[in-house]
Amino acid sequence: MAIPELIPIAYLPEYRTAMIGHYDHGQFWASLTGAYPQSFDWRTMRAQWREHQRFYAVLHRFDHDGHHVGSDVRRAPAAGGVSEAEAEVATWLADLPGLTYGAIAVRPFRIVVDDVVFGLIPEQYTEAGRDWERVELVPEGLSFAPPWNGIYDT
Repeated sequence: MAIPELIPIAYLPEYRTAMIGHYDHGQFWASLTGAYPQSFDWRTMRAQWREHQRFYAVLHRFDHDGHHVGSDVRRAPAAGGVSEAEAEVATWLADLPGLTYGAIAVRPFRIVVDDVVFGLIPEQYTEAGRDWERVELVPEGLSFAPPWNGIYDT
C-alpha cells in the first residue's frame, strides 16, 4: 500500500497526539520533544548523549488542505527547560484563533532548525524480505503506517 498524500493523525487526548487540531487558518500539531542534532552519531558519541540532547517546544501549522505553512520551534534552556517549553506551547496555542482539538490530516514535510530535523517524513525500507512504507514524525519518533487509520506506533 502506497503512502497517502494526506496522512491521517488520530486525536488521542491522553497521549502523544493530544495537542493537534484545527484553527481558523487550518490545522496544527504542537509538541514538546527531546532531540539531537544531525551531527550526533549514537555509534561514536553514545557516552556524550547528555551533552548533545536538546529539548524543544514545537508548533507546526498547516493549511486546510494539509500543506505545511510554518513552524515555531524554540529550544528550551538546559535548566528549567521543560516548564519553559510547556509555557511556550501553551502561549502559542492560546494565540491560535478558533482552536479546537481533534483529528487532522496533513502532508509530509521536513524542516531543519538548530541542526535538528523536524517533520513528517516518508520512509521506505525492507525487512525480512518484505518492503515497508511508513511516515515518521521526527524527532518525536511517532510512526504512521498501513492501514493509515491515524494511529501511531513508537
